This record gives sequence, structure tokens and C-alpha cells, in this order.
Amino acid sequence: MQHRQEPSAAATSKQQSKQQRKTPKLAAVAALLVALLAIAWSTFNSNDSSSSSSSSSSSSSSPSSSHFLGVPLRAIQQQQKQQHPEQSAHLDARLQQLRSQILNSTTTDAVQQLLQGARLPKRVTLQMAQQLVVDAQLLQHSLQEGHAAARIAAIRNHYDSINSSSSRDDVTAEATAAGAGDGHEQQQDSAAAAAAATAASSMTSSSSSVSRGILIVGGSRTHLGNAYILLRMLRQHLHCSLPIEIVYYGRQELDPAAAALVTSFIAAEEAAGKPDITLIDGLQVQQQHIGKLQPHPEDVKLSSWVAKVHALCWVTRFQQVLLLDSDNLPVQNPEVLFEVSEFKSGGFLIWPDFWHNLWMEPAVYRLLNLSVPWEVNPKGFLAAESGQLLLDRSAHADVLEWLWLLNSHRELVYECVVGDKDTFRMAFALAGKQQHYIQVSEPPQELLGDAGQHVRLGRYFHLGMGQASPDGTALMFLHRTARGKFFPWCAAKRLLNGTCQPVLLTLPVVQEQLEASVRDAGAMRFDTNKIDVRWHTANCAPIVTGEEVSAAGSSRWAMPLPVCNYTVGQLPIPALPAAAIPGLPAYLAALDAVFAEVQQQLRVQLVDRIKVMLGKL
Repeated sequence: MQHRQEPSAAATSKQQSKQQRKTPKLAAVAALLVALLAIAWSTFNSNDSSSSSSSSSSSSSSPSSSHFLGVPLRAIQQQQKQQHPEQSAHLDARLQQLRSQILNSTTTDAVQQLLQGARLPKRVTLQMAQQLVVDAQLLQHSLQEGHAAARIAAIRNHYDSINSSSSRDDVTAEATAAGAGDGHEQQQDSAAAAAAATAASSMTSSSSSVSRGILIVGGSRTHLGNAYILLRMLRQHLHCSLPIEIVYYGRQELDPAAAALVTSFIAAEEAAGKPDITLIDGLQVQQQHIGKLQPHPEDVKLSSWVAKVHALCWVTRFQQVLLLDSDNLPVQNPEVLFEVSEFKSGGFLIWPDFWHNLWMEPAVYRLLNLSVPWEVNPKGFLAAESGQLLLDRSAHADVLEWLWLLNSHRELVYECVVGDKDTFRMAFALAGKQQHYIQVSEPPQELLGDAGQHVRLGRYFHLGMGQASPDGTALMFLHRTARGKFFPWCAAKRLLNGTCQPVLLTLPVVQEQLEASVRDAGAMRFDTNKIDVRWHTANCAPIVTGEEVSAAGSSRWAMPLPVCNYTVGQLPIPALPAAAIPGLPAYLAALDAVFAEVQQQLRVQLVDRIKVMLGKL
């Protein structure tokens, strides 16, 4: 029988010491687990109670889309079928015939020839490419004599009718106010009023009766929470009086707690006599008021960027619309944008991204017989950034058709151009309206944050981008594309004593500067030696407090940008403190106060905190 050897005293002491060193680590892990369980329990209970109360309040005043103010395409189509059944049947039969003919002629060899050697992205099949080509050709025919042509006519007739009616009402009121005269003078006044109304109805792009408003798309706790903050800043700090629509898609997107905040704010506005904010279920609108959009694909999943474009094309009631991402904050009243020459001249205005063609593929341009823009203009091309854009939907109803075609083929198109943003450029080109595609020339600014006063990491973080006024002289938008979002980043990071407000704004930057300044273009973290925080003191003219920059044909801009002896592309990247832009520190302080208030009203979920701790946000 073999005897077990007893450990020596030295070995025993060493083992006990090792065990003692492990004990604090185990205790810390155990404490962390207990804390996380406690957070989870409290979050569950608070969310459960708030959800039940929010559900009861939202059920009593649930958002409804029954009173639809947009273009009722489904009803118009049904009316046309009833009034002209033979013509409708002919259109349907002609569509099926064309589909069969185009499908037979669009072989895989034909698709390969269109590509001209360009590779399809890995997740895109040749069959997807073939279907896009077929649907594009179908739409081209439909725009000439089919369903798409009828939709365009319906949209334009709808807005012409509204504008004409509004103009006649205005003229009638003016004629009444003019006072009574003799019979002959009254007849002359009536004739003049009729003539004025007729003229006004043909001037929809410049008439004050044109419906204008802001469209925000986004359900879920994240987007709806951000949208609530946007509402607060627009109404309470910028004093913007434009009507606002918030569109979500399906009850599953309507987070009870966030929806309660939005509906309470809407109720308060209505009580104050300002009933101009509407919460709309875009899915309900699609089913009840839009219907089939032939010859476009059916059963398109309405989520993410597709939902945003769907709301712009078919749901909103506005003729002239400012489309804003829910995480995009104007820093001055955006009403003036509808009057700038850049928009009035062509009925469309969009802003640029930092990038030339990073993450973009030419295949989709080749398939649609379009020139590849970064090949045509290698140095001057900047991708679009659709977090903010202005569009006249009546003037460009044909562009809407192409825009919807591109975004309904998300599996292919988004693999080539990273979401919806450059589908606007393609849609204008496909409609033969390249001259109306107007993009602001000034590149965006980087919004940079640090790790907060309690941590020094020696680097800056990308919070988002600053977009300039159309003439490039003032700051217009803070688009919080990354860590500047209230949800999920700011709400969770605030618990760790961090900051999610920009401490620096770079001067306008482009792809080459960013690639030379960050280790990973996806993470966008800047070492401090890549950012020059002193350059502006010797190279930028200081702005006198209260100075304003005139915008041609409009009221004056707030928050003017300094004039600097700067060339886009220089390194290291020059940056300004927020205090260098008059009015910006006060705006950020007001925003921070709203952040703090909303954080108390909407509990931060456990998953948000864990992601921040792990550096995953």
C-alpha cells in the first residue's frame, strides 16, 4: 500500500499565500455578479411598473393613423379601377407581359456584361443583380405609361389641389379685408382675386401655402428616446414652429416608456394650442392607405433605412420636407433652410459625408448604366450623408419612384453604397435630373469627445459630425452618429462619470485626413497627437460675440464658424474648442440638462451598462 506524502511546511505556506491572493479577486467577481443581479432586478421591476403604467396611458391615447393626411394612393387606385376597369385591367396585363419579356432577355450573361468586370459584393448573388436590372427596366416602362405614372400624377394633383385651395382662401380673405366699394369695384376685385388664385396655384414651389414640415423616422426605445430629445430642442430651445411627424413601424417598435414621453409632450403642445406634432404608425399607413406599389417588389421589409425611405416616399403629408435622423440635432432654427437658394433652385438639398468611396462598390452603378461618380470625379467626390436632407416631393415625384426601387433592393444596394444615403444621388440620375441633385460643398466637421474628467486615455473619441449651413459659414447640425447618441451610449456612459458632449470640433475634414489619423476607420479613435488644438489661435480670425453671418436671401445665421487660413487635407487635424463658436456652449448645456432629465425618466437597461463596461459601444 502506497502512502501519501505530506506537503512540507514551506509548500503549505506558499499554497496558503496563493489562496489568499485569489480570495480578493474571487470576492470582487462575486461582488460584481451580485451588483449586476441587483441592477437587473431593479431594472426589471422599474421597467415592468413603468411599462404597465405607460401601457395603460398609451392605450387610452394610443397613436392612430386613421386620419391620414398624406396622398391616399390605395383609395385613388381603387377609384381609378372602378371608373376605368378596362384600362386598369390592361395596365395589369401589360405589366405581366413586360415582366416576362424583360426577364427572358435579362440573362446572367447580360448581367455580367453590364457589370463590365466590376465584382459583386460577397453576399450578393447574380440572381439578385438580375432581379434589380429587371425591376429597373419595368419601372422605366411604368413611368411612361403604367402604375408609376399614375402615382406621380396622383401625388402632384394632390398637392396642386391643396395649394390651389389654400391660395384661394388667402385671396378671398384679402378681398374681404379690402372693404366694400361700389359694385363695379367689387366685380374688379373678384376678377383680380380669381386671377391671383390661378397664378398662385401654378407657383407651388414658392407659395407660402406649400405644406412644409419635419419628418423623423424611428421607433424602438433607442430611436424614440432620441426623437423625444430632438422634439424638446426644436420646440423649447430653437423655437421651431414647423409641423413634425414621427413615424414608427408597428406596435412592436413603440417602446412604452419612450412612447409615453413623446405622447405626453404632444399632449402638452396641444394643450398650449400647438397641435403640430403627430406620431404615425407607418406600417398601418402602408396597409390601409398605400397598398401595392406596382411594379415595385412586394413584401419589402420595412425596417432600418428602408423604413426611413418608405416614410419619405409614401407616408409623410408634407410636400416640402426636412428629413432628420432621430439622433441629429439642428443647432439653430431649421425653418430658414426652406428659403435658401440652394434648395429653392432645385427642390433638393443634401449634405456630404467625410468619405470619398470607402466601403462602396461600383457594381450597382454598372448594373443601372450609371457613371461611377468617384471614377468621374476622383478628387472632388464626397459620399452623401442623409441624416438631414430637404426634398420637394411634388416636384420630384418621379425621383421617389427610383428611390423606392433602390431601397426595396436593400440586399444588393446596401452592400454597395452603405445604406440609403447615396441612393438619392442614383435616384436623381436615373430620373434624368442630375442637375437638381444639390449637395452642400463644405465637408463635415468631426465632433470629438474625451473619456471625461476622471479618466485620461490620451485619445479623443468620434461622437458624430457637425454639418454647416448651405453656404458653409455657420454650424447647422450636430449629427450624433456614434457615442454622442443619448441612447444607448450617453445614457449608460453618464453612469461612469463620462461625457458624451463634444469638447472639440475639427475644421472640415475628409477621408485622407481621417485615414491618416485613426488606427481603425470603424472605431474612429484619435490619438491626441493627431489633433492640433492650438493651430486655430494663430490661423483663425476670432469671432466677436454677437457677430452674425448673413445668409443670402434669408434671415441671419446663428453660430457662425470662424474664418481660418486652412486647407482641407492638412495634418495634424486642426480643432476648435466648443467655446470658439458663439452660442454653442449654452446650447450644449441645455442639451445636457435634457439628457439628465430623460435619463431619470427612462431607466438605463442592464445591457447598456455592460456594453459600456466592455467597451462595446
